[in-house]
Amino acid sequence: MHSLTVLVGAASADALSDLLTDDHGALSVSIEDADAGSPDERPVFDEPGIDQRGGWRRARLSALFGEEAAATSAAAALAASELGRDARIESIAPVDERDWVRLTQAQFGPTEIEPGFWIVPTWSVVPTEARRVIRLDPGMAFGTGTHPTTRMCLRWIARQGAGRKAPWPRVLDYGCGSGVLAIAAGLFGAGAIDAVDIDPAAVEATVANASANAVVVRAGTADSLGSGSFDLILANILATPLKLLAPLLSTRLAPAGTLVFARPAVKRTAFAEEPGTTIVALGGTPGKAYEAQGGELWMPLNHLYEAGEYAEAADRGRDLIEAHPEYAGPLYNLACCESLAGRPDDAIEHLRRAIEAWEPFRELAVKDSDFDPIRDDSRFKELVGEGS
Repeated sequence: MHSLTVLVGAASADALSDLLTDDHGALSVSIEDADAGSPDERPVFDEPGIDQRGGWRRARLSALFGEEAAATSAAAALAASELGRDARIESIAPVDERDWVRLTQAQFGPTEIEPGFWIVPTWSVVPTEARRVIRLDPGMAFGTGTHPTTRMCLRWIARQGAGRKAPWPRVLDYGCGSGVLAIAAGLFGAGAIDAVDIDPAAVEATVANASANAVVVRAGTADSLGSGSFDLILANILATPLKLLAPLLSTRLAPAGTLVFARPAVKRTAFAEEPGTTIVALGGTPGKAYEAQGGELWMPLNHLYEAGEYAEAADRGRDLIEAHPEYAGPLYNLACCESLAGRPDDAIEHLRRAIEAWEPFRELAVKDSDFDPIRDDSRFKELVGEGS
């Protein structure tokens, strides 16, 4: 095996990667920030639906070839091509033979979640101090138990389930990955457990890991999910799909159900408006419900907006901002619904208040199609800076 390393402008990295694999037989190509570890490094948090601005300036491509001649030929062709005009060949070097499986396994060892509660990969020895253990082989699925949000969910399950008999009659792990959260719920006394994921490899891993831990989990895609409600829903997924799915997941909660989701840096207190009803955000006060803040307050009205019931959403939104006038997000959402409901005066007034509270809403409103019904209104143009 030989690797060809090329330094390129980040904008050309994907196209050059395709060229090396499709036209020159590269077995694989990795792309990294060429300025990583330097003052010019630019962290990129690549999540679907998140507008990432200010990406890498330069990228380093490492292409793997079976033979040195193939790597040399690819380098020569790249240097002569129009696409590779600004690329710089850094090296062609042999790649040492390694036991990649063993190397990968070495990066994932036993992890203590709570005193006595451990996640232990199938290739590791169980620590003597471990009293409750999940044996795990993630395979190609996400979920080794070491990610911060996964650990927070696992700690919550352990603390809430410890010492309680059958704490959750029915559980859903939405976005199950390796199945580690579903299995943890089973170990701490959950009854019927469903787990869903869009990745078939994750479903396979969940089935295998559940069997290895003697936990019964019904795993499949979201389409295969049965009807009925759940006493506990675990949703350790990315922020953007979580926001989209939150209304749907909420409809699957039992009346006194608990929705546990992991959002890094959430640290809030909460209160329960209805006894027995608990919605928990990790990092909040244990045993108490999650107190929504800012734009989250609008979440219960999203289904009205999605259904086109703009007048109803606007009416209920007015009550919301009267109770919480300090947040700009609900004001902006209210203005959107009022615009769509044919209430231009109210829409412009609430948009004005939203912009006064948070200036970036001015630029957002310019591009927001929700304001198309009032876009020609001179008051709207003046408010967003388009007036003459």
